[in-house]
Amino acid sequence: MPQKEIINCIGDYHERTFLERLHNHRWLDYTEFYLTHHCNLTCVNCNRFSNHGLSGSTDWNLHRDTYKEWSRKLHLDKVAFLGGEPTVYPQLVQAITDVNTWWPDAKLEITTNGLLIEKLRPAVVDAIKRTQTKLYISIHYETWKDSIKQAVESKFGELTLKHAHRDTRDGPILSDRFISSSGNEVVLEYTYYFRNPALMPGKSGKLELHRSDPEAAHRACDMKHSHHFWEGKLYKCGVMVTLPYMIEQKSHMVNIHPDQQQLLDSYEPLTVDDFYADPDSVINLEKTIDQCSLCPANYTDYTKIITKDIR
Repeated sequence: MPQKEIINCIGDYHERTFLERLHNHRWLDYTEFYLTHHCNLTCVNCNRFSNHGLSGSTDWNLHRDTYKEWSRKLHLDKVAFLGGEPTVYPQLVQAITDVNTWWPDAKLEITTNGLLIEKLRPAVVDAIKRTQTKLYISIHYETWKDSIKQAVESKFGELTLKHAHRDTRDGPILSDRFISSSGNEVVLEYTYYFRNPALMPGKSGKLELHRSDPEAAHRACDMKHSHHFWEGKLYKCGVMVTLPYMIEQKSHMVNIHPDQQQLLDSYEPLTVDDFYADPDSVINLEKTIDQCSLCPANYTDYTKIITKDIR
């Protein structure tokens, strides 16, 4: 019986930890493969700064062997592909196929704004169907719902509603969960507002980082469990991946103080060699880091993402 099935049968955290250490393997419940900075939208308050027109994508083939090496000792339960907008990534088929091959027990999903689904290449559609990858679609403007749903049905068949989520206690987010006739799970999340990101307008007239208590910022963070693979390395979160590129590419827009730059430069993502030398290093990804001070410690404001239909 595969080890993952053994874990599921046992179902106890301590037993799972025992088996992890017995085989010197580790598990991550949720992991994101960040593929590209490019995006077809400029959403206000994007937490990965895609609204500022960042450029660049990972070269999947350059890091394939490294990811395969990660898979020998690191088990992933749930994997999301995202950006930017992942459907513009030219190596998406290869990424989906490889991750499904190396982590066959992992549940895969693509996080997309849905506007380009009608333009998906047949090879991408086939890869999504073949691997039963979930489509997690964040719809950012009210009038886009019907056209995006129609685009999904044109590629993956009729959608059957399975659950309607209408709980707004964690913010103004609603969603519907469907199953397509191709067997893919499809979530339409109606996300019309974003919370304040790490970079906000400052007194200088430029974007500035926060000076928060790291522990308070970590408690408030909604990305603290969203660990990112990028360029073959494993990062604490999306901000640690994208913030250096934002500062490098858009330096004219950002006022970053020397001590904050030094703090950001001191961050080191996990390499596969780090992980092999100390398998428990992935556990430290769950902990507060000094760089958490660069993010907000509270999220009290929600801003409309898109203020007019730009389609």
